[in-house]
Amino acid sequence: MRLLLAIVVLLAACRSPETVTRQDAVTADAIPEPEPDCALRDPPDEESPERDAPNHEPEPDCALCDPPDEKSPERDAPNHVPDSLSDPDLASPPPTAWASWQSALAAGSPAGIDAFLATWDGPVCDDARCLVVTRWDGATDVRLRGEFNAWADTLPMTAVPFSPGVFWAGVDPPPPGRDDWQYKLFSAGEWRPDAQNRWILFADVAVNSAMHRPGAGRIAAVRGVASPQLGNARDLYVAVPGEAFANPSRRFPVFYLQDGFNVFDNPAAPLGCWRVEHAARTLAAAGEAEPVILVGVTTADRLNEYLYTDLYIKLDAEPVQVTPKLEAYAAFLAGTVKPLIDASFPTRDGAADTAVGGSSLGGLSALWIAWNHPETFGKVACLSGSLWVGEEGTGTDGHPSMREVLGNAPPSPDRAALRIYLDSGDSGAGGEGRADVPYASDGRVYSDRVRNRLISLGWPNRPEWDDDGDLGTPPADLPADTDVAGVPTLFWAAEVPPGYAGWDDFLGTGRRLLHLVGAGHEHNEAAWEARFPAVLRFLFPAP
Repeated sequence: MRLLLAIVVLLAACRSPETVTRQDAVTADAIPEPEPDCALRDPPDEESPERDAPNHEPEPDCALCDPPDEKSPERDAPNHVPDSLSDPDLASPPPTAWASWQSALAAGSPAGIDAFLATWDGPVCDDARCLVVTRWDGATDVRLRGEFNAWADTLPMTAVPFSPGVFWAGVDPPPPGRDDWQYKLFSAGEWRPDAQNRWILFADVAVNSAMHRPGAGRIAAVRGVASPQLGNARDLYVAVPGEAFANPSRRFPVFYLQDGFNVFDNPAAPLGCWRVEHAARTLAAAGEAEPVILVGVTTADRLNEYLYTDLYIKLDAEPVQVTPKLEAYAAFLAGTVKPLIDASFPTRDGAADTAVGGSSLGGLSALWIAWNHPETFGKVACLSGSLWVGEEGTGTDGHPSMREVLGNAPPSPDRAALRIYLDSGDSGAGGEGRADVPYASDGRVYSDRVRNRLISLGWPNRPEWDDDGDLGTPPADLPADTDVAGVPTLFWAAEVPPGYAGWDDFLGTGRRLLHLVGAGHEHNEAAWEARFPAVLRFLFPAP
């Protein structure tokens, strides 16, 4: 009892934050971003074996979880609040984390501690301190180590005497100029992430737990999501914009991205990374794109899950037979992943607010998924898509190309409403390593042909793509050996080019089709990172 009273007295002397819940938190838009720590490596120049192989994500490290029941369409209230899992329909916001923790300790009830852990989703910071409460069953001495102490020392956590396995500590918040701290827990010689905290940051050799300043955007790890469609499991990484923590009633569009281990600022990504969360944050702060929830979906069976046809493909100079699983993977995205994300994050769940995208084989699969599930995914981005699959001369005779998948008949109303982004580079090797054909570099000729097929099906033409002065007819499909100097092209640009009124005019955000070519861009993550802001401006223009 004396120990409990001492804890209560100590807590009473602590400064309680004025704003820590998502309902109360202030925005961190004015806080400068940290410098990028993701060193992009030079990947292979062609559609390489490494790119067609699995993308080296870590295996799921927890028990498989079943997705929740689909969210009721009648529910207009926000879903689970990322800083707090409390009922968002409460008439008033819950008390601050520190006040709740003080009350739980003073009550001396294990049920009160359990209620706190069920309510607060990981550490909660204000301008004075961060509160970390965790559970490590069986441990008697748990310590913290992280960026807040330069990983140099372990900070002892206080055990809750009446709730075995529960520990807590307070640490200084991230300083001005940065949004987060990375940390881990330590006990009896074992390091582990904080199981009570779903918010993470990617590091050189591991994924670490993270605590954040109020109003800062952050990334959640959703571990071991089971796929009944594929009979396997994978992790998801979900970037939630800072605006979600400043306004609990606001909901956001969602962008599902293939190769989910590579798309965020991740130094451990084997071929580099896109840093998509930084682009989204920058454009939203500038009013150039709408804030968006970004979902990185990982795969350990990339070649099969991202292809729709059973071709042979070169892997380590040897032909490998593909067992196509894209149909089942698409059903997994639409039937398992999307309901899980809609139930767990503040999403707008209609097709017009849901995009799917990727690069290389991930771009090909994204276009196939949107075309076959337009009632679920109303927007799609295909960056450097492997659109050579099924094309004549690529060693896949008898298998359908993406143009054949699109067909010649008028599309259904759902398909006709799709907003489609296509691009490629113009350098490096092309599909199946065709370095001797400049127009095939990064699959450019094939993305042109897919664009032309879409125009023939009713998507709008543009003067920059036109070859006959008649925007009512699609551009002609040109041979792969065409001199690229004579190919009509809309080139990607980092700034609005002269002659255009602004980004909306240049990118055509009022249209349903955008096709860009990156001059000097090869088939790599550095090029996709550069072009990703154009994707966001086009698919999610600021209202």
